[in-house]
Amino acid sequence: MVENVNETINFYHAVLGFEKVSSVPDEEEFVWANMKAWEEALPYF
Repeated sequence: MVENVNETINFYHAVLGFEKVSSVPDEEEFVWANMKAWEEALPYF
C-alpha cells in the first residue's frame, strides 16, 4: 500500500512515464490505480 495514491500516480506518470490503465473511482481522489509502462503493470492501493 502507498500513503497517497494520487501523489504516487502523478510521480510515476511525470517522472517514470507510466500511464494509468484503470482506477477506482475513474476520477480523482483515487483509492486504487493500475499503472503500466514497458509491458509492466503495477497496482497501487
